[in-house]
Amino acid sequence: MKKLFYIIILGCMYSCSSGEKHPDGIEDIFVSLEDKSLTIDKPAFETFDYVKLEMTSESVIGDVSKVVIGNERIYVLSLIDPRIFIFSLDGKYINSLKRGNGPGEVLFVSDFEYRNNNLCS
Repeated sequence: MKKLFYIIILGCMYSCSSGEKHPDGIEDIFVSLEDKSLTIDKPAFETFDYVKLEMTSESVIGDVSKVVIGNERIYVLSLIDPRIFIFSLDGKYINSLKRGNGPGEVLFVSDFEYRNNNLCS
């Protein structure tokens, strides 16, 4: 019985050893946490623009958790005071969806997306 136990343990240790090739062609990628350099073969974006968002007393954002663009609007999710801020494409503050139970309010927002001309949370 002890021999069977040792054979099972050795088999598990051998199957977990590094350097084996995966049968599905999956490649192991090893990352060094000491090496802080980053090599990028192709940039993520070829061009980009930035938009300065208007800051008013109603549009102070505590944190930015997500940004989505749709329907000629910029939607910004803040989770500190859960709400979605709405800006025009040139950065002018339009409105926000606040936490509540009434029209134009949401019960709680932790994530959202813009799909089929609708804002879904």
